[in-house]
Formats: sequence, structure tokens, C-alpha cells
Amino acid sequence: MLFDKPLKSGEVVSVKLITGEELIARFEKDDAGDILTVSKAVVLAPGEKGIGMVPWIMSAEPNEVQLNKRTVITYSLTQKEIATKYLEMTSSIQLV
Repeated sequence: MLFDKPLKSGEVVSVKLITGEELIARFEKDDAGDILTVSKAVVLAPGEKGIGMVPWIMSAEPNEVQLNKRTVITYSLTQKEIATKYLEMTSSIQLV
């Protein structure tokens, strides 16, 4: 995939899969082969207080997940407002 500038490890990305799922995760690396590595992957889900973020794989450790690029339609930096909420949720840091 081509970007104006390469993504850096730790940047928040949105990943669209061929299943229709959209993940929000921290970008780790895109190797030259078939693997895209992300960490702390979540999906958006409706909740009592509106839309929330839940772990993509409930039973997995929240660390790195390797995605086969054949299952990825596209990925891009996440909108700033959503990325800020994601970072607040996945870390103990509150961003202003």
C-alpha cells in the first residue's frame, strides 16, 4: 500500500477486512511479505451509552496480532477524534 509518508510504529490505524469488519489498532509493521502487524485491536460496538470500543478478539492477549494481507482491503490513519478516544481507552493516559 502506498502512503505519502510511511506509517510509524504506534500510530493509530483503521483496518478494513474482507469480512466487512473494521478494526482500530496500533500499527506495528508492514513487512514486505504477507503480514500486517498491529496491536491492541478493537472494533466499534453499540452500548448503553452509545458507540464503544471492544477487543477484536476477546480471548487473546491484547498485544500484537498478525493479519494476513490477503484478508485486508485497506488501512489508513484513524480520524483524530477517534484515535484520541482509542488511545485513552488502551492506555492510562488522558489526552486533551
